[in-house]
Amino acid sequence: MQTAADANVRLQTGLLFTKEPTENSWEYSKLCKIYVLAEMLMDDRTKEIILSETINKVEETPPTEILYGPDIPSIKDVYGGTPNGDPLRSLLVKLSTERNLTDPSILLSEELPGDFLSELSLSMMINRVPRSQSDGLQVLLAQKDKDHKTLVTAKDKDMQGLKDQVGTLEDELRSLKLKRGRNMGDVGRSGRVVVQGIR
Repeated sequence: MQTAADANVRLQTGLLFTKEPTENSWEYSKLCKIYVLAEMLMDDRTKEIILSETINKVEETPPTEILYGPDIPSIKDVYGGTPNGDPLRSLLVKLSTERNLTDPSILLSEELPGDFLSELSLSMMINRVPRSQSDGLQVLLAQKDKDHKTLVTAKDKDMQGLKDQVGTLEDELRSLKLKRGRNMGDVGRSGRVVVQGIR
């Protein structure tokens, strides 16, 4: 079933949002161009539709699945044609921070807008795990590993103790069987029970 948003995008681009990306291209590069055009035409409705559908697509894609990051032309188009603080700029930075870039070497490109690099740097500093938390996590993991090893060692000692007790009980049982067998043999040979001390 085709929604109004899909019909609008299809009308403007000839493509649906579900179209698979071509090799090494960012899925939304054409949408970025349309978004910039809508910005120039002051068509807020089209901008909202594109932004909404792009965010939906990003949120529907599991973090483990590949989601192509923005490429240089898309970044240049958006940063060249939208004002500071534009929601699509923020989305490009968020995608680059959370899902990484398709090709991290693009950060070395002199073509990237300075505003993008500044916003990306700030986003990565804010969203990274602080060293103090990272160190704390390492300490917790080390303690958990130590506790696990302690439990395994204690379990092994308990098992060895139980094996030793079973061995001791088996030895006592054999000893009792031998004594009983000897006593039964004594009774069987003489035919009478000898009570010591009485003749």
